[in-house]
Amino acid sequence: MCSSDLIAFAFEAYGCTSAEMQKHDDSGRSKGWALVTVTADAATAIAGTLGVTGDVTVNGGKLSVAASDGSLNVNSGKLTVDGTSGNTAVAGTLWVTGATTLTGALNANGGVNVNIGKLTVDGTNGNTAVAGTLSAGATTVDSATVTGAASFGGEFSTAYAAVIASGGTATCTDAKSVCVVTNAGGASDGGWTVTYGGGSPATGTMVFVRNGSGVDTASTAFGTGTAILKNTGALFVYSGSAWTRII
Repeated sequence: MCSSDLIAFAFEAYGCTSAEMQKHDDSGRSKGWALVTVTADAATAIAGTLGVTGDVTVNGGKLSVAASDGSLNVNSGKLTVDGTSGNTAVAGTLWVTGATTLTGALNANGGVNVNIGKLTVDGTNGNTAVAGTLSAGATTVDSATVTGAASFGGEFSTAYAAVIASGGTATCTDAKSVCVVTNAGGASDGGWTVTYGGGSPATGTMVFVRNGSGVDTASTAFGTGTAILKNTGALFVYSGSAWTRII
């Protein structure tokens, strides 16, 4: 039974088992509040404010709240919230149905998968796959492998050189993957040729030559026994000892 009839009356609906009015040590006067123990085996409704000064533990630790800083722990670490920093850890899958705004960095150590493979980023090597159309502004790519068709709607930039034939020869600049001959230097059809000016390039070096001179070359372009007709182009690859025309 409660030691105070008034307290007993106030908490009788909650099964009051004990009550102790808190008093000042020096005067014995009431502090105006009491420690009350109640049983709540069934559903319990509290219309006012429930003040708790100690830790809160529900059902043997299924839910706990630390009194010191308000840290939250659900079911032994399944969900934790650090009361000091706000750091939150979720042991399972976090489902978010609404829009999410992140103001800091997103660390996705396990990779990224958007809408079942529409966009994936491998967390181990950074390989990225885009199932739809990838639109980008100014972009620098160190290397690219294209296995299907590629379409460029705007300007495509690469190592480029424009040259003019002189003395019957137009020399494409070393280390330029695109060479455009703009003028045959007064030569007539078949009266001039185009060569590579870099000596012996690395095996596999590719050069695209565009004949924009309006005059056909001789059949010795890049030493291949083939001509580049006016207003056309040709793609050459160096095999290690000679150039081969592949387009």
